[in-house]
Amino acid sequence: MKASLIVNGDICVFNPVFPGCNIVIPGVPIIGSSAVKVGQQTVCVTGDALAVLAGGVVTYLTGHLATAIVSISAINPGSISLVTNSAGLPMLKAGGGFISSAVVSIAVHPGGVIAPLPIATLIGTGDFVATNTLVTAG
Repeated sequence: MKASLIVNGDICVFNPVFPGCNIVIPGVPIIGSSAVKVGQQTVCVTGDALAVLAGGVVTYLTGHLATAIVSISAINPGSISLVTNSAGLPMLKAGGGFISSAVVSIAVHPGGVIAPLPIATLIGTGDFVATNTLVTAG
């Protein structure tokens, strides 16, 4: 299915629901590295998404708080264009989403007491939000 190509500055939106908790993560702009441009913006390729990192505040369903570093760990096939750039790399497109990974640090109970919760890696999802409406790819 055709969708808008992702370009430099488009936003990666992480869904806040992770197993057993919610993680508040601001939208993160992606930085493109392709030689291909749409207007004045560089088109993003698959490797650009894997470089995205964000910090987030974790609220466990038990009431404990923690912090997390969230990244894109895999790109769903629906977000990978069949068209490649001049270097032969697949370009990113909107609509197919991605798998995110959150590494959670020490948690704190709402009363301020440090709780002995282990460091965990949680899996979530997200999507690319495109600003480009000029060029699409399948």
